[in-house]
Amino acid sequence: MNNCMRLRRMLIVSCLLISNLGSSFAQDKAAHGAVQVHVVITAEAQREDSELPALRQDDLKVKQGKTFLQVTQLIPARGEAATLQLFILIDDTLGSGVGNNLTDIRQFISAQPATTSIAIGYMSNATVNIVQNFTPDHALAAKALRLPRGNLSTMDSPYLSLISLVKGWPQQNVRREVLMVTDGIDRLRGEKPSFSLGTSNAVSFKPYLERLQKIFDSQYFLVFLATPGKKPGLQRVKITTELANVEIAAPDNVWVSAGK
Repeated sequence: MNNCMRLRRMLIVSCLLISNLGSSFAQDKAAHGAVQVHVVITAEAQREDSELPALRQDDLKVKQGKTFLQVTQLIPARGEAATLQLFILIDDTLGSGVGNNLTDIRQFISAQPATTSIAIGYMSNATVNIVQNFTPDHALAAKALRLPRGNLSTMDSPYLSLISLVKGWPQQNVRREVLMVTDGIDRLRGEKPSFSLGTSNAVSFKPYLERLQKIFDSQYFLVFLATPGKKPGLQRVKITTELANVEIAAPDNVWVSAGK
């Protein structure tokens, strides 16, 4: 790759909520025909220079259509509930210029708590080459990082690689997150380069990783009762709070079992 192509990349932080992965949110039949839905939400400060208050169960409102739903539990993702599976995906089409940023990623890995298991994979040809399976040994995970090979093909699609990973991710009752390092170009669909830094210095990943850590530290498990349809499927919901300076990052759609 030439200098322009090597520098043309984007750090994509994909915080995949458990519900979007079709994974570890259990659903049980509840009273009056409703079903329990479990999702992960993130509290975010509207102003970065301000403190985030701790969320309480009655701080949240969940709406399905025009109906407000009952919130039954809100559990901070800390302590015994802090278990996290973090998959770091690196686009193998990137050039060696990204190597300077691997130090930022290694430091991020080393700073993770013992409750976080980390896996490393490289994306190419719409698939993922897993070089390190989930491990709580952060030094071992950091050691698995290598320079991208910079090989290009018409089959490269970081988004299809992500889909491939999600489909093969075993279902477990834990948080599951993905950090992607990619230029964002879907060559399989013939997309043209959308980001270019020219010959300027490489962008540091550190501020993005610091923001991702804040997201991890501000997550909660939310349980509410949803109204089922005749068939199981995705239902649109809206999760909000009226707390000052707080926004809720949450899935727009959740899987709801069929009613009886």
